[in-house]
Amino acid sequence: MQIFVLRDGKQLGPFEQEHVRADLKAGKLEESDLAWTDGCPNWIPLGVMLGLSQQSGKPPPPPPPFPPPRPAANIVPVGRQSNLSTEDNPMKIFVFKNGQKTGPFSLDAVQTNVRVGLFVASDLCWYEGLANWSPLSVLPGSASATSGTSSEPPPIAVVPPLVPDEPPPPPPPPFPPVPQPTVRKPSETIGMILVMLPAISAILTWFWIGNMRLIDGPGAKLGGLSALTVLFTAALSAFEASELGFGKDKTRPILERVSPLGWFFSIALIWVIDYPRYLYARSRYGVRNLVGFGLLSMILWLVPLGIVSHSIIAAESDMQQRLDQLDKQLR
Repeated sequence: MQIFVLRDGKQLGPFEQEHVRADLKAGKLEESDLAWTDGCPNWIPLGVMLGLSQQSGKPPPPPPPFPPPRPAANIVPVGRQSNLSTEDNPMKIFVFKNGQKTGPFSLDAVQTNVRVGLFVASDLCWYEGLANWSPLSVLPGSASATSGTSSEPPPIAVVPPLVPDEPPPPPPPPFPPVPQPTVRKPSETIGMILVMLPAISAILTWFWIGNMRLIDGPGAKLGGLSALTVLFTAALSAFEASELGFGKDKTRPILERVSPLGWFFSIALIWVIDYPRYLYARSRYGVRNLVGFGLLSMILWLVPLGIVSHSIIAAESDMQQRLDQLDKQLR
């Protein structure tokens, strides 16, 4: 069926029913817009015409009447406007354009205004004998014109927007925020102690054991200090490796998959190699890379360790030679 739509005071159409439904879905039209099709006694809401109304079949409340006709002030027709009733054209035609009701005009005046572009064929018109407001294209001679007895044009109903019987439910409360797990940042304390231990052993080796007499047993003390330094660094490395999660993720490179116990034995057995290796590997778990400081601290300890150890060996060798000479003299 052909549907005419009245929107914002302008008549649109005619449209096919599928076209109107597509415009409704796209938001170009609304269910509250007035519509008319052949056979309708009056303009009705578009939602009612298409069966989309959500008012459970109840008719809409009676619309307020349209304001009474105004004189033709907004449109100045061209031609025989003053000739409203003649023997040839006895009709008095009212025209609804741009939200204003104007007229009456004679048929000649309307036809002249259509030709010059002041009126268009889709503008609504009414004259005595026409049952409802209709496009100018249905002037006498069109099948759309029907008989009637009213002497005034019927009002164009302005239907308020369709309102559901019940108000929409309130929106649900927002979801509470999901608490995010707190990620504990690894501590750098153990790493700093690991770097400082060889440096502390270097100071003790140089200033304490280096100044001992042979009678005090500097060699044994140097060996004990060296063993304690290696074992302490191995134990601290294993403890920190456990805190950082070494050995749990099997997808990591092989150096980062070593377990804490593995680091303890490897550092204790080959300290010179695995001590700096661990200081590098720990940086892959979110802590600082201390391999540079560790190498410096290791050198600072190994150099005095070698010098003092050489001095002790030389002093013990010299003492042994003197004891041997003394023993020969006594014999």
